[in-house]
Amino acid sequence: MTVRVGFVSSEGGPYLIADAASARNWRGIDGPDYDELCSQMDAHTDGVLNEFRLPSSTLLTWEPGAGVADVLVDTGRVVLAHPSDARVELPASMDLVGIDVMVESGVLAILWAPENGECIKDQDFAIQKARPPSGLLAVDGSSLLVPVVSGIYRCSIFSNGIDGQNVSCVVMLRK
Repeated sequence: MTVRVGFVSSEGGPYLIADAASARNWRGIDGPDYDELCSQMDAHTDGVLNEFRLPSSTLLTWEPGAGVADVLVDTGRVVLAHPSDARVELPASMDLVGIDVMVESGVLAILWAPENGECIKDQDFAIQKARPPSGLLAVDGSSLLVPVVSGIYRCSIFSNGIDGQNVSCVVMLRK
């Protein structure tokens, strides 16, 4: 059964999706990372899932547009669904083609890209349920940490429209 564990909010601009240990290296608008990411994304359309490389790690980026995305969790699966409160029906099993992400720390970080990864503190790696990072955020609700089983997750975009809604999802399945 898929359960909503939280949400992430943005004023526009991409989200970062990564192992929390890797996301700590991201500096957002407090360094060159955000500007570099935006210059790379200008060539891509909204809703695309991309890799962005830092010297020490690789992060996923997703640009669903401004607003709120729900974070849903099921056994071995994490789903980000935009817009919030949309009805999403995912197949019981999915064979995804996408990008693999290693979540070694057991904590998945979802950050609005302008935020600084230093908001993720040491105590955040011991969380038992989804919650925002312990450190300072520029915008409340812009980031969420989700405890997951450590491992490799296959990530892909899934679009689903129920009752006339246009819903964009990032689906992450543990391999």
